[in-house]
This record gives sequence, structure tokens and C-alpha cells, in this order.
Amino acid sequence: IGNMMIGQYPKPNVILPSLHEGWNEILSLCLAAEPQARYEDMETFNKSLAQLRAKLDVEKPFARVEKPEGQKLIAGRYRLGQELGRGSMAVIYQAVDERANQDVAIKFIAPHLLDDTEAKQRFERERKACAKFAHPNVATLLDRSPPHCHEPYYVMEYAKGKSLATIIGDKGAIAPRKVKSIVTDLAKALRAIHELGIIHRDVKPANVIIREDGSAMLIDFGLALLKEATTITRTGKVVGSPYYIAPEIAVGNEATAAADVYSLGVLIYNMLTGEQPFAGATMESLLIQILGSHYRPINEVKEGIP
Repeated sequence: IGNMMIGQYPKPNVILPSLHEGWNEILSLCLAAEPQARYEDMETFNKSLAQLRAKLDVEKPFARVEKPEGQKLIAGRYRLGQELGRGSMAVIYQAVDERANQDVAIKFIAPHLLDDTEAKQRFERERKACAKFAHPNVATLLDRSPPHCHEPYYVMEYAKGKSLATIIGDKGAIAPRKVKSIVTDLAKALRAIHELGIIHRDVKPANVIIREDGSAMLIDFGLALLKEATTITRTGKVVGSPYYIAPEIAVGNEATAAADVYSLGVLIYNMLTGEQPFAGATMESLLIQILGSHYRPINEVKEGIP
């Protein structure tokens, strides 16, 4: 919060060296602590953006991965299908394993990070985390790209179902009996990864898949912390999703298994009530609530929860 009030933050091209320094100039006029120091209007902002575009040979950060869906064959066996999702670090495709005749999910590192050594280390760390276990409530790692592959990927179990985020968004609160079933599955998954020395650090509805048979599966180990891993978290970087982040992580302390327990608790509250225990009009007010652990009891938010 203190850094926010004085406009202090790590420069983008320090975090991702591949970014053009022009982004620093734009963000300095967006994130200034004093209102009068920011862009005065969107016309001025758009002019700065146009100038940056002119300096760049190719605009890559949000470009679509150039892989013709349903045509390209990966490693002689995985036929790519539709894109399932993308984030700042990776893109996930549905594919068919033509040898095993089954659907799989393939996660590629994002194209703008192909020359970013640190990003590749993070991607490899996620793969190692997934490779450590085989558990019915955790997505199973099936295959990986060859060593030193320029465009790293790994192949995961493809779970047919819906994300918990979609279910809560569509239906709101979930029946307590179903919540108990989901939480039981997630608790088993977290116990298994904690016993292997792995902290997930991003337990949230979007990272939980409810399979067609009703079981829950924990996915996305992009922020996972391995006890034996060399720390590569960048200075000033708070990892995790704001609504689900544990107070100790919010203030920059190291994550432990207790942080995953906290996130699971927020998830339980969200499922039972359809609302967040902590919500603020601004990030500052949200963090104040999280740090103070000020939330309404669930029976005040929604009646009839046994």
C-alpha cells in the first residue's frame, strides 16, 4: 500500500527484459501517485501509444500463437485443436494424442517469452511441480517438450467439465453438500502436493475444474513454489490472485502451506455465499480488509446454510 501511495513499482522491462523501454514511459504517466502527473486525457495517451507502436518492429505481447488449429502435429503425435485459454505466461490448446487416441491439453509458453530465460525457468518449474505427483484430484502430466526446445510445452490430462469460476458465475452460491464434496477433493489434492514440498499459491475458482462425474481437480501450477527450487520471484512481485491471497503474502513474506489453506477458506466462503469475504472499491481498501481479516459471517450473508 505504501508503494502504491508514492507510485513506486518495478519497471516492466526489469521484470521482462524483452519489453521495449517505451512501456516504462507510458506506465510512468499512468501509475503516477499524483493525479495531475498522469495523462490528462485519453487522446494524449493514444498519441503516446501510437509513438510506441511506431518504434516497434512487431507487436508481440498479445499476439495469437501461430499454430493452425486442427492441422499442426506436435512431436509426431499431438494434433492441435481449439485454444482453451491464455494468460500472460502461457497458452493452452486442446489436442488429440493420435497414438493413445485420447484428448489432451498442451500448454505452451507464451510467444513473447520465448527469449526470456527467467520466464522459461518459471515454466520449467511448473512442469517439475506437475511431474512430482499422480493424484486423482490433480491434473496429470503426460509428456513434455524435448530438452532445450525453443518453444517449451508440456502435455496434461484433459478434463472434461467446467471451471468452478464458471459454475459460481452462472449459479452463484453452491449447495452446501456439493461444497463439502468439492472441498474434500481439494483438501486431498493440497495435502498430496504439500507432502511433496509444493505450495500451489494460486488456489481460486478458475484453477479448479469440476469434472463431468462431479469430482474436483486442481490445475495450473504456474505460481507453485518448490521447497528445493532456487527462488526466482522478482523483486516487488506479489504472486497470487488479490481476492484469494493470504495476508502474509500480501505483505511480501514467503508462502507456506498455510497460504494455500487460507485461499481454500476464501474459496469455501465464495462457494457457500456466492460472494467474496473481502471486497473493496479499491485495491487499497481490499488489502486493508484482508490484512485485518474483517469479513461478514456466512450466515449474515446468506441464510439457511447448515
